[in-house]
Amino acid sequence: MVPNQNDRVFVMLHPVSATNGATITATTLDTQGWEDIAVSVINNTVGTSFTTDSITVSESDDNTTFTNIAALCGGTATSATVGVLLTADKSAVDNKPVYEFTVRKRGARKRYLKVAVVPATTGFFTVVARASGKSANASADSTAERNVRVFANA
Repeated sequence: MVPNQNDRVFVMLHPVSATNGATITATTLDTQGWEDIAVSVINNTVGTSFTTDSITVSESDDNTTFTNIAALCGGTATSATVGVLLTADKSAVDNKPVYEFTVRKRGARKRYLKVAVVPATTGFFTVVARASGKSANASADSTAERNVRVFANA
């Protein structure tokens, strides 16, 4: 089997405008049956430099009560609750940043994932997830699924 035949791409948040300091939250992703999830937060802002205050990746067993995964939460300074330092985004002439967080489902990870972004300046964001290592009981959310291969890992 070709490795990518067992992958699926989900759009968790279509491009959306976010104002300075406002929290935008992506659709919850059901990760049941998948071994690895790569969540990518994409800055779509064109023509200006852009800064992100925080990105939060959280998990839940019941799709109601979510707990932040500290190692996968990004902010302007690391702490006990922020494990990833978000460096300044590139300038208008550079490519816009893609923040990628990998969740390994082997072990004690919970079933549902949610991503929230707080921009420091007004701009546009998209959130996509690539699930791999599908088992027989993997979820298939047809409303979020897209049959595209957007990212490559080496």
